[in-house]
Amino acid sequence: MMMHISIFGATGRTGSEFTSRALQAGWTVTLLIRSPEKVPEAWKNHPSVTMITGNALSKDDVSKAIDSRTEAVFSALSTDKADVLSQAVPAITARMQELEISRFVSIGTAGILNAMHTPDKFRYETDESKKPMTRSSIEHAFVFHHLTDSELNWTIFCPTYLPDGTEARPVSWKIDFMPNAGKRITPASTAAFVFEHFLNPQFSHCRVGLAEESES
Repeated sequence: MMMHISIFGATGRTGSEFTSRALQAGWTVTLLIRSPEKVPEAWKNHPSVTMITGNALSKDDVSKAIDSRTEAVFSALSTDKADVLSQAVPAITARMQELEISRFVSIGTAGILNAMHTPDKFRYETDESKKPMTRSSIEHAFVFHHLTDSELNWTIFCPTYLPDGTEARPVSWKIDFMPNAGKRITPASTAAFVFEHFLNPQFSHCRVGLAEESES
């Protein structure tokens, strides 16, 4: 299925991998780019790319990036060690609702999955997570609560530790929990899985824990 999607965080590690796969599949994209110098040469003057220089913290820039062509939105925005997500995501979802766009997919963090032994808590709130509560985890938790309260058809894909590397081993997944698989997943493997399941109704209104399967 060919689509036109608006992408936020396209020049990040996972965002760039996802954007490349979308273009290879023939999708058209609108990218909101904060740092044009980070844009790959292959995207410049690409007939399927509309590039807008701006900031996801600007409601006006968000409105430019999501227009009447947009059929779905993908966000790979990071917290940038600040409040980027809690400012940008409400502006993105408000614009989507204004234009009656339903599908929203984002990259989260494994810390906001349910803890295995205390499922009423996030992993980052327990010793299941190697990282204690951080500004980043709080920001991602905000996004989860915000989407839960919305009427959007949303999915948050939550990869575990993300070292650099190529797409390698198969990916294990589990809804709302971390799968009992490997301890890492590359941005390339994450993007490939997310793109493949971008419209999968099985993943609507949930978080999806992702990890590459361990080598036997």
